[in-house]
Amino acid sequence: MGGYRRGCDCGKVCYGKKRREADHSDDTLVKDNTVAESGQINDSGGGDGIGFWYSDFGHILNNQVNTSHRNGIQVMYSDRVLIEGNTVSETVGRPKDPNMTNPNSGFGIILYYVNNTDISKNSVSGSRRHGIPVYYSNDILIAMNTVSNSGLGLDPGFSDGIKVENSNTCRFFENQVSDSNGNGIGAYLSIDVVIENNLVSDSGMGNYGFMGNGIRN
Repeated sequence: MGGYRRGCDCGKVCYGKKRREADHSDDTLVKDNTVAESGQINDSGGGDGIGFWYSDFGHILNNQVNTSHRNGIQVMYSDRVLIEGNTVSETVGRPKDPNMTNPNSGFGIILYYVNNTDISKNSVSGSRRHGIPVYYSNDILIAMNTVSNSGLGLDPGFSDGIKVENSNTCRFFENQVSDSNGNGIGAYLSIDVVIENNLVSDSGMGNYGFMGNGIRN
């Protein structure tokens, strides 16, 4: 990871449609913010607590993100981002979509087309869907996170605590995952996944769901 070069609204408290966002902004630091109630009930646009798009070498550190109406922290099309020490709670998703059929809503921390990124030492609780999902990404480390109460209130098996899908070279180490609606940790259609020394309890469909190639426990 590169050094910190740019601060982004550090120490601010943010409510409503405002949120911390980086778009095509490399070397961005988002640290020590409190973000609450991001997105409005009838807002069809944003709503992520913290969003990174096309932004490399970023740091998202020690933020408090509560009650996001889309996703808590979303990183897309980026490389070498460190997501560490954040607390993400009650990611409620789109209120106008109570069944959460929209695949882009209700996630605690989500990566989408991201490479060489670490998600570590975060606390994620009360996500409407998956706690930490990773899609179409490579070289991802997910370590020492606490993930709880993912997908509660939805149909059984709908949401995993931590999930990787269509991704390569992902590592899950020493995470604590509890009370997931679906699998505690699920790996689907992915290659070279290592899941080691995690503590998983009270999952709706068992502790681990394995579907894919090159997966080791």
